[in-house]
Amino acid sequence: MTRTFGILLGLLTALNVHATDVPPPVDNFFKSYSYQGMALSPSGRYLGVLYPTNETSNIAVIDLDDKHSAGITNYAKTGRVTWLGWKSDNRLLFGLKATDHGLYRHSINSIRRDGSDLREIAVDTGSGIISWLQNDPNHILYSAQAGQRDHVEALKVFIGDKDDKSVPFRERVTTKVVLVQAPYCRYIADNDGEVRVCATTEPDGRSRILYRDLGAAPWRQIALTSATAPGFIVLGFTRDNKRLYVLSNENRDTLALYESRPTDATGGKLLFEGPDVDLEEGVFSSDYQLLGVRFVDDRADVHYFNPNAVQLQHDLLDAFPGERIDIVSAAPAWKRAVILVTSDRSPGRYYLYDRLQNSVEEIIKRASWINDKETAEVRAVRFEARDKLPLSGYLTLPRGREPKNLPLIVNPHGGPIGVRDSARWQPDAQFFASRGYAVLQINFRGSGGFGKALREAGVGELGEKMLDDVTDAANWAVSQGIADRSRICIYGGSYGGYSALMGLINNPELYRCGISYSGLTDLNGLFNNEVRGTVVYRERSTHELAFWKHVIGTHENDRGYLNMHSPVYNADKIKVPVFIAHGGLDLIVPSSQASRMESALKSAGNKHVEYLYRYDEGHGFTYDSNRIELYREIEKFLQTYDPPD
Repeated sequence: MTRTFGILLGLLTALNVHATDVPPPVDNFFKSYSYQGMALSPSGRYLGVLYPTNETSNIAVIDLDDKHSAGITNYAKTGRVTWLGWKSDNRLLFGLKATDHGLYRHSINSIRRDGSDLREIAVDTGSGIISWLQNDPNHILYSAQAGQRDHVEALKVFIGDKDDKSVPFRERVTTKVVLVQAPYCRYIADNDGEVRVCATTEPDGRSRILYRDLGAAPWRQIALTSATAPGFIVLGFTRDNKRLYVLSNENRDTLALYESRPTDATGGKLLFEGPDVDLEEGVFSSDYQLLGVRFVDDRADVHYFNPNAVQLQHDLLDAFPGERIDIVSAAPAWKRAVILVTSDRSPGRYYLYDRLQNSVEEIIKRASWINDKETAEVRAVRFEARDKLPLSGYLTLPRGREPKNLPLIVNPHGGPIGVRDSARWQPDAQFFASRGYAVLQINFRGSGGFGKALREAGVGELGEKMLDDVTDAANWAVSQGIADRSRICIYGGSYGGYSALMGLINNPELYRCGISYSGLTDLNGLFNNEVRGTVVYRERSTHELAFWKHVIGTHENDRGYLNMHSPVYNADKIKVPVFIAHGGLDLIVPSSQASRMESALKSAGNKHVEYLYRYDEGHGFTYDSNRIELYREIEKFLQTYDPPD
């Protein structure tokens, strides 16, 4: 296979990067990628791309034959395109997340390739598209909340040209034969577009898998999984629609891939298992055939089954050793394919594979301003918690420095149950490393991806052993001589922000400062039926409340316990500088938790509290300007209270 490079797209101009001893500006790590997603049209001629503009993301279409490109949407800051796909060579579908008077609004939209006939076809659809119905040029299947709460139904919606009067705009397909009463249902259709699987989320947090045969056959249960550890996930149907592809951990610790008969769904033929890690999801072609499965070992990977995908991955791994090869989109018969090549040191580059030309061309770097020869090394690490539980994590080391007596930033992840860190490109870890800090990320108990035993070990330990694991990781870095014990700060977002504040409370001698970004400060708030932002609110779902009850364990109604493990009621124990950042539209952790924490710290006499509030952000900052401002302020904070040298 030949390798040629350089499709001139005309939308963005690559920046030249020169080696320098001056650290890259903050902007380099936190401005949006040049291209944030790509999809080939069915013929393989046209390439749809997401690119940043107007402080948001929009769609452009590139004609790969004549190299012409043009933007076809022009949303401003209050609207963000989140995904795109092709229904035909002439029509695209895309998701839009919009802000309307402080409320988030999600919709599915349709637009012609030339930018005309823009239409909204579904709003707040919950599960989104069930099937693209590739054999039906005019319709898709999507799921939506019905009139009564806790009921989800599948709908067939017309997305063809608006002047076609031959078919109804919207048609219910669930009213008589697919109706499922459940707080939430993820529908799966077979290869012919028949809705035949429903994965519910029950009020107690468990997932019930329902299946039905063709026609008006009734639903029947084929699996029931726990509230905190998924044990049975239906990916899709085999080509003949007679069997299911499932991820299952029955009689084993990790999720593996099976081919199962619906009549005996918990058994089946083992197709692939990961290297002591859970398989995460399936990779499917545009006609719903299983191409491979994703998993994360020390580094993210994909195992392909399709011979064309296997050969393409093999050829590219020869060209890009040690990097991850993702087939993002492929045209039928593999005429063309878009490939994303990434690593722990690079956000990645998009390439175009052309089977007829037997070539691979570089389309564009996702972040041309990042020089991956000047980014930081990421190492996988292993250690034991104080109770001998094996744990893992990732250590990002500043370039050009020996891993000895370094200033350290401990960075616990959010979640907390079911989330994990990996050696993917991490902008914040790379940013801190560029400033001279080592960064330690920890997959504490409760983290996902490592099997059900580790995940279940976190149940009931949100305010206890999970936090101990983070402390043990920091002490491990000191014991190995990697970290200077007098120069350790702790930083995290969401649950990681909670962990950071509790780390300062439980280990006042260990940390020099702490940073909480969208962090939880009052555990009692987890059980409020209503979540209030500054100007918006929402009701918690029944399964969300059930999840937190499982995470907290037996302490749900023990206010004394919840207060004892809540930072806002223990602010007097924090003696070091604290930086807090939060968004006013946050409906996961309300900004009132951050403002109360700031007040509690100041009332307790802490004179080194900084608080960055953004009225226009939710749970995490999404606008480039706000993210850049945030990390500029964090950099100043660290330079003041824990300078790297």
